[in-house]
Amino acid sequence: FVGRLTEQKGISVLIDAWRRVRTGHLELVIVGEGSLYEGLAPDPPPRVRFIGQLPGDEVRVLMGSSRALVFPSLSYEGQPMVLLEALASGLPLVVSNLGGVAETAGDTGAAIGVPPGDLDAWTTALEQLDDDQWVDAAGHTSRRLYERRYTPERALETLVSGYREAISRRRRRRLG
Repeated sequence: FVGRLTEQKGISVLIDAWRRVRTGHLELVIVGEGSLYEGLAPDPPPRVRFIGQLPGDEVRVLMGSSRALVFPSLSYEGQPMVLLEALASGLPLVVSNLGGVAETAGDTGAAIGVPPGDLDAWTTALEQLDDDQWVDAAGHTSRRLYERRYTPERALETLVSGYREAISRRRRRRLG
């Protein structure tokens, strides 16, 4: 998990679900700070490690050695940069299936979409991270998805295309 430790980011649901996960060899690493940090970090549950805030380059290094990125947000969000960074790192995603978060990976096989706040569904989704075959396939799909949709070059193409379309529509209205 990388993000603010606040209720709307779903960190409490994530930790509660993690306590129920039936695999003992995986560790939940939580990067970030926020209003819940002081209440959670000093006495973490088993297999949970709080790191606190890290610079972006250190987060990317940590992602490179991670199994997945979890994003349990309870709020509608656009397209969080952390999801794009995870896709660029070839990480599978376990995300709340609402808003732009769900649309970022969609039904590509790179992510598991989970109803926000649903403890049972989050527990089941997190247990999927124990499946090496799924993690490898989803990670490969994540990187391909990033290359196809989200590289800086692709973003520039999309932006330029949008401007061209807007200019074309304006011309048609003036001539029409």
